[in-house]
Amino acid sequence: MLPSLICAVAAVIGVQTPSNISNDQALYIHGGTMITNRPEQPEVEAILVYQGRIAALGSAQDVGALALAENATRMDLKGGVLYPGFADGHAHLIGIGLALNRVDLVGTRSMREVLDRCDEFLNLRDRDAGAKSLPKLANDWLHGRGWDQNDWQIKEFPTHHTLSAAFPVQPVLLQRIDGHAALANLAAMRAAGISAQTPDPIGGKIVHDADGNPTGVFIDEAIDLVSEYAPMTSDAELERSLRMAAQALHEQGITSIHDAGASRRQIALFQKLAAAGQLGLRVHVMVSASKKEELEYWLKRGPLIDSDVQVRAIKVYADGALGSRGAAMLEDYSDDAGNQGLLITSADEIQELARRGLQRGFQVCTHAIGDRANRLTLHAYRQAAGDDAAQLAAARFRVEHAQVVAVEDLALFGKWGILPAMQPQHQTSDMPWVEARVGRQRARGAYAWKSMIDGGGIVIGGSDAPVGRLDPVGSFLAAVTRADADGNPAGGWFPDQAMSRQHALNTLTSWPAYGAFWEESLGALRVGMHADFTVLDKNLMSAELADLRTTEVLYTIFKGKVVFAKAGK
Repeated sequence: MLPSLICAVAAVIGVQTPSNISNDQALYIHGGTMITNRPEQPEVEAILVYQGRIAALGSAQDVGALALAENATRMDLKGGVLYPGFADGHAHLIGIGLALNRVDLVGTRSMREVLDRCDEFLNLRDRDAGAKSLPKLANDWLHGRGWDQNDWQIKEFPTHHTLSAAFPVQPVLLQRIDGHAALANLAAMRAAGISAQTPDPIGGKIVHDADGNPTGVFIDEAIDLVSEYAPMTSDAELERSLRMAAQALHEQGITSIHDAGASRRQIALFQKLAAAGQLGLRVHVMVSASKKEELEYWLKRGPLIDSDVQVRAIKVYADGALGSRGAAMLEDYSDDAGNQGLLITSADEIQELARRGLQRGFQVCTHAIGDRANRLTLHAYRQAAGDDAAQLAAARFRVEHAQVVAVEDLALFGKWGILPAMQPQHQTSDMPWVEARVGRQRARGAYAWKSMIDGGGIVIGGSDAPVGRLDPVGSFLAAVTRADADGNPAGGWFPDQAMSRQHALNTLTSWPAYGAFWEESLGALRVGMHADFTVLDKNLMSAELADLRTTEVLYTIFKGKVVFAKAGK
């Protein structure tokens, strides 16, 4: 049918359509509930897609008439619930894939279990390689990630001794769950030339024992002292990891991601797969400020905007992590007198980077976890913009994590138009030990997203995978309940900071879209927007919260094409 006739039919039945509608690649989606994320029309019954965009939406009768006239392919959701495609507003795309190829230490309860996981990984690798035993060569590094001493009976950093005894020849480097600390065995430290005399780098710390010898634990910037001696990941492994990561995202209903620190090499790989139609994701890339040469390249080149892979943001670290006591605090840690954490980048440096970002059209995204780091970042942004509040708001500068914020600083996010990018499941994983770290009073400003929202803030939700789990529904539940997957604690941890369901949905859809300058094309269901959808078996907005814990992704749709379907669908 001619496009003009389609538009005429739409006008008669009262369905809005774009003026440039085409009759190619038509898809009619019906048979379920569609959550639009628009208050004037919260739900619709059907959607018509043309060439990767929403061409019409409304009642099944009205949109169905268009679909019939167009001879569109029909997709029956059979009671499923369709949402705007979920976004992960802070994650590490290549890291997700690499983690799937390395030792998974998440959930380990002791150093003994860490060693068992390493042995199990090597046995599986040997089996898959068709060999009973692969030689553990000195240059055959073993990598893992996910241990957390806070989950152990002895809640102290481990030392290398048991790891070195188990792996006397093969270098081993095991990152803590947050990526801000790592445990190396003696072979890895020898390969890197680490000794008792090795100085701490700026923004990092080598942990020593009572005799002054390195324990094997390296914090923040000190990790690079060891990791840079590991063999570089090959292009083939990077591409394999990227494909695995994309599949993992699709399985969770995720269609866009904000990559929190990608290299030019990684960006080129994103672009390669996207150009070939094999990525199935929209990627908002943050360039790592720690890679000075690459940072200068992008600042000189300028942003890359009109693409599925856009590069228009810069990632910088203000401090470390709370779990490793590297987050920069205004006062001592409650459980470590004399320690106020690590400041990786100074306030002056963040201000200068923000000034250059404003000049060159780059959003600045600063990792800030402690209350000191958050305060200096907020004020550095404000000072970089001078008195031009409108310019600062338009730049959409972000604070990544914003985990512990002084209560008096919470309102500054909304007041100054600075966006907190937070991970609700960090709260549920950290809450058992946060009060021991910072005390009850400071904990009132921890993961305080409701206060930020009440102050006019826009909270970008995410997982921080592979640090956190890829689980948008889990993130939604954590935001709404402030409780873990078992419902503990009853009533939630600081329940006054719980989000409404609508706000929690916004953290997965419209707010990440705004945080990536994509609000005109993503985050809601509206004519002309991208046909990126997530289909679940339950309604997040109305189902019992307990029932939502078993929610399943039925379909993930990208540009009007199914990129994931649950088995049997």
